Amino acid sequence: MKLSKTHLNSITTIFLITLSWLTQASQCNEQEWNKALVSQQALDRKYNTLASKYNMWLPSFQQSIFLHLEFSNEELTYLWGKNANHFRDKIDRQIQVALESRQMISSLTPYLDEINEDVTEQISLWNRIGRDCEIDRLITNEVAAQHYVQSDKHLIQELNNFEQQLDTMRSYYDREVLTLQNIAAPIHP
Repeated sequence: MKLSKTHLNSITTIFLITLSWLTQASQCNEQEWNKALVSQQALDRKYNTLASKYNMWLPSFQQSIFLHLEFSNEELTYLWGKNANHFRDKIDRQIQVALESRQMISSLTPYLDEINEDVTEQISLWNRIGRDCEIDRLITNEVAAQHYVQSDKHLIQELNNFEQQLDTMRSYYDREVLTLQNIAAPIHP
C-alpha cells in the first residue's frame, strides 16, 4: 500500500496534535516543576513577611499591661470615681492604645486569608504534579511533590495556630476596651 503525500501529512498532523496534547496533559515536566517551585518560593516569602510583622509586634503585646487584668471592675470604678485627672487620662490613653493594637492585629488578617488561599492552591498544584509523575513513573519526582504537599499541609496548621494566637490577642484588647469604656461611661441615676 502506497501512502500519498496528503495521507502522510494528515497522519503527521494527527501525531503532532496528539503528542502535543499528551505533553500538555502531564505536569510532571521541567517547565511545570519550575513554575511550581517559583510559586512555592513566593508563598514562602509571603509567609515569612507575615511572620516577621507578627514577630516585630509580639513583644509589644507581651509587655502590655492590661488594666482589666491588674484591677477588678470595682477597683477601676472606684479609681475612676475619685475623679483623679491623671487616672482618667491614663484610662483614655489605655483605651486608645488598645484600639490601635487591635487594629494592628486586624490588619494582619487579610494577609493571613490570602496566604491560606495560596497554600490551598499550592497543595492542589503539587498533588496534580505528583499524580502525573506517578503516571509517568517518575518516582523521585512523585516523592518530592508529595514532600511539598506535606510541607504545605504543615504550613496550613501553622497558619491556623497563628490565626488562633491573633484571635486570643485581639480578645485581650477587646476586653480591655470594653472594661475601660464601661467604667468611663457616665452613670445614669
